[in-house]
Amino acid sequence: MAASPPAWNRTSDPFAELISADAIAARVAELGAQITAEYAPLAKDNEVVLIGVLKGSVIFLADLARHIALPIYMDFIGIKIGD
Repeated sequence: MAASPPAWNRTSDPFAELISADAIAARVAELGAQITAEYAPLAKDNEVVLIGVLKGSVIFLADLARHIALPIYMDFIGIKIGD
């Protein structure tokens, strides 16, 4: 089991870990390898474009980008819900 995050990073309420940090990291690495394999032929002339929705995707997209062994271009869009 992964170590608990520092106390300043979460509330004191108990929580149930549904997916371990190690399992998430392994899956992100798998996705990066899959993207690298599938887009390698296209990346000779173009960059792979990663687009994330602000604010929730920043950490995930950064982790994913580290596992893609191709030239990438990363951008973010903001979405406003409601007024």
